Amino acid sequence: MATATTIRPRTQTIAPLVDSVEILRAPLFHTPGNPFENPRSFVALYDGALAIQAGRIAACGDYIVVRAQYPEAAVRDMRDGCILPGLIDTHVHFPQVRILGGLGLSFPEWLETLALPEEGRLAETEYARIVAREFVQGLASHGTTAALVFGSHFAEATAELFNAADHHGLRVTSGLVLSDRGLPPVLCQTPEIALSNSRLLLETFRDKSRLRYAVIPRFAPSTSEAMLEVCQTLLRENPALLFTTHVNESAAEVAQVLQAFPWA
Repeated sequence: MATATTIRPRTQTIAPLVDSVEILRAPLFHTPGNPFENPRSFVALYDGALAIQAGRIAACGDYIVVRAQYPEAAVRDMRDGCILPGLIDTHVHFPQVRILGGLGLSFPEWLETLALPEEGRLAETEYARIVAREFVQGLASHGTTAALVFGSHFAEATAELFNAADHHGLRVTSGLVLSDRGLPPVLCQTPEIALSNSRLLLETFRDKSRLRYAVIPRFAPSTSEAMLEVCQTLLRENPALLFTTHVNESAAEVAQVLQAFPWA
């Protein structure tokens, strides 16, 4: 059973960024406008360029145009690949990074033999810190710079996720995963502790520019009415928070939800 905790953000010493300009030359694809409103928002440049200055994009366009803007800049030739904006992952699990590839099982079997035991290991904060680094580095190495992330059932592990994302400059939306029934006891928490730890995480990380907090009940079968009221309280206290959970993933789960919430 999870308990209340103390959480501290880790401060990082970051070297100052060099002010000189570097041009990245490659085929370039991006959407400077909203493609759902205007199909012409998609831009494809066969010989494109990004000018980077002090870690930020200073210019974007055809290579010949960007080069004319910064004639003295060093050029990195990347024409054997292409340049894309950072990818966005709208649903990914931080605690499951070490069980990737565990296929060939039914959903209940997969949960019982792989997912839940691994998630329970994140009760050890040092292990959670290592996994959080692996997870965030994995996102970045595959071009994902923003993600809606299912966090951990442990406040300390969720804090490690936020710390790792903040250190690497990724935009991560996550939060403490809330459950109080139907799971191994180590992954359950009382509604009172869940509310306290969620408030603590929110207060600790809410001012980090690239981090956002989400209220995350795991799924209906693992969440009592009292825990759902915790979710409601957090959202009422902080209307700007996001909310995410799982929909039913099998006919058996639909039946289980109907049994747990017969009035719904």
